[in-house]
Amino acid sequence: MYKFLILIFLVVCVSSCSDEKYDLPPAQIPKAATHNISYQDDVRPIIEKKCIACHGCFDAPCQLKLESPSGLLRGAHHHEVYDGKRTEAQTPTRLGIDANNEAEWRKLGFYSILSQNNETKPLLYNMLALGKRYPLPANTKIPDSIKLGIRRENLCVTDNEFSSYAQEHPLEGMPLAVSGLTNTEFSVIAGWLEQGAKFNLNNIEITDNDLEAVADWERFFNQSSKKSQLVARWLYEHLFLAHIYFDETAKEPQFFELVRSYTVPGKAIEIVNTRLPNNDPDKPFYYRLRALDGMIVQTSYYL
Repeated sequence: MYKFLILIFLVVCVSSCSDEKYDLPPAQIPKAATHNISYQDDVRPIIEKKCIACHGCFDAPCQLKLESPSGLLRGAHHHEVYDGKRTEAQTPTRLGIDANNEAEWRKLGFYSILSQNNETKPLLYNMLALGKRYPLPANTKIPDSIKLGIRRENLCVTDNEFSSYAQEHPLEGMPLAVSGLTNTEFSVIAGWLEQGAKFNLNNIEITDNDLEAVADWERFFNQSSKKSQLVARWLYEHLFLAHIYFDETAKEPQFFELVRSYTVPGKAIEIVNTRLPNNDPDKPFYYRLRALDGMIVQTSYYL
């Protein structure tokens, strides 16, 4: 008898939850914060908490990788990074490899999420504001109109396309299908955008211990004997996707990646941007350790 009553209760609950009613009036958008806002201290923790789960890997929606300032500056792209339906080679768009500055990324089809003028707000602001304007009610089923999962077709819209997107998908602001930003979090990001979305792309502080470790390992990787070259190549082909750190006692260790560079240790790195990591670089190169400027979302290795 009790099992039968419980079953009826569950059926009623599921039926009521499936009846989608999202006719709530638009919520008020919080004002932008006016105090001096730091990307590193104020904005980055919010992105790390609310955005990086989706926008932190190579297959991030619309190729929008938010784990580093370089990714924010690069922006988004209409094409997915993995197109299983393609019939010919796809132009690589690897962050930190296939372009060196914002202008070069624009030539590869990326569009800004930070730019603004007197008439329009940045695309990042508009997407977050849409999420604040139409928040999903707490403790309710996500409406069926929001298609999630690996088969979701992401709509990668530009500034000019946002108005139509907002009308057709009012419940699909950012962050998508989650609790969203708090009023304070939204105000901080909005204020940062109004203040020019400033960050220092070269603001990586490397300790003396790390500098010494980098020098030691680069000497090891670039020895001249045939045996050493074979060992270095084998290690590189197993570690080129790894995030490496040296000081296991550091509270926030600095991570590095193993790359191939046309410049010798001690000089600015000039990436060998072949399509595959072991393709012929056509001229002499050196193995280098490059400091990473963003949040880490992959497995780390300790050397």
